[in-house]
Amino acid sequence: MPEHPPTAAGYRNYLENYCIPRWGSVELSEIASKPLDVELWLATIDRAPKTKAHIRDIMRCVFDFAMADGIIPLERNPLELIKIKGASKRVKPKRVLTYAEWERFIANVTAEPQRTAIITCLCRGIRREEI
Repeated sequence: MPEHPPTAAGYRNYLENYCIPRWGSVELSEIASKPLDVELWLATIDRAPKTKAHIRDIMRCVFDFAMADGIIPLERNPLELIKIKGASKRVKPKRVLTYAEWERFIANVTAEPQRTAIITCLCRGIRREEI
């Protein structure tokens, strides 16, 4: 598990809400022998392709750890065989503020140093999740 708290929380979310409920009772060697089952399962999840890719990547990490720890034989990771169409494409278009929207927004922020921090974030193009 990564040490960075937000990254670890994201990994935990995918493990607890997707991977463990479906695959928690199945032996890793059984999953490794039928990677197509994982691909078919991922196709049934009602999430964006990028989210499905994240779930697959978490499962790859589990297999990598299992191979490194000697739980399963060291070989090619079976999750490398799984493809997810459109995983790198956005489902929704980016939302970019117009100049008028930016002016209206910043006019409502009068407290310092918050105003300066917000202006810096907006000018740098920092995503709202990163603020």
